[in-house]
Amino acid sequence: MFQQTNSKNGVSGVSGVNVTTSAWSQTPLASFIISGEATQGKAAVMEAVQRKGDEPPAHSHPETDETYYVIEGQLTFTVAGKTISAPAGTSIFIKRGQEHSFVVETETANTLVLLLPAPAESVQK
Repeated sequence: MFQQTNSKNGVSGVSGVNVTTSAWSQTPLASFIISGEATQGKAAVMEAVQRKGDEPPAHSHPETDETYYVIEGQLTFTVAGKTISAPAGTSIFIKRGQEHSFVVETETANTLVLLLPAPAESVQK
């Protein structure tokens, strides 16, 4: 269990966690809420705002499980050849090594993504 504490802005969070500056990457506007550094590489949590038309191609992560939680909007995931409709309130688990992709069905979709273990790029030493 990670130690809970109040941050400077009054929001509860993991001890030592700072939300990084948000930036549009190739696909989403992504912010690490909990970095891999804060969990010694065990996990990371990212908020990602996905834009319609900027979806990633089919891909896999050989060393990381991903769990998406759709906060707002709607996506359609394809995971290991299976199509899954994901409106707000849906969670999707993607096992490491499974090929997956998604399509944003609304103009944008806001997601939380749990990464286990944290990918190396989220662990800054």
